[in-house]
Amino acid sequence: MEEQRSPEDIQKIAKIATDFARSRTQSEEEMHQMLGGLFEMVKQDNIKLIHIEEVLFTVIVRGAGVIEFHNVSVPVPVEDMAKYIKKLIEKLKMLDVKVAFTYSPEEYYMKAIVATKLKWKSKKIRIEGINKPIKAYILEL
Repeated sequence: MEEQRSPEDIQKIAKIATDFARSRTQSEEEMHQMLGGLFEMVKQDNIKLIHIEEVLFTVIVRGAGVIEFHNVSVPVPVEDMAKYIKKLIEKLKMLDVKVAFTYSPEEYYMKAIVATKLKWKSKKIRIEGINKPIKAYILEL
C-alpha cells in the first residue's frame, strides 16, 4: 500500500487531518493530541492513510484480504463522500482486498455508504464507547 507522495500531497493530507482534529476537539492541545494519536497509529504496519481528493481514510488490515476503513475528514456532501468511497474501493480491489468493512456513528457517513449503490451487507454491532448498536457495512470485492 506504500506510495510516494509529493510535498503538495503531504500538505493536503496534513490540512485534512488538522481540520478533522480541530472539528472533533475543544482546544489546540486536544487537537495536537488527536493528530499525534493518528500519526502514531499509522506508523503501525497494518494501518495506512489513503488520500482521495478531499478526504482521508484510515485503512486497517484485519487479516488476509480483509480491511476495515474509516473516514478521517470533516463532512463533505454525501454524494461526494459516496464518490470517494467508490474510488477507495477501486483502489482496494487493485490491492487484492477481498472484504472491506466500515462503521460510524455519523449518519451522513452511513448515508454515503448506501449512496455508493454497491452491494453492501449490513450488520448491527456494538462498539466500545458508543452506547447503542450501530450498523457495520461489509462489502465482498
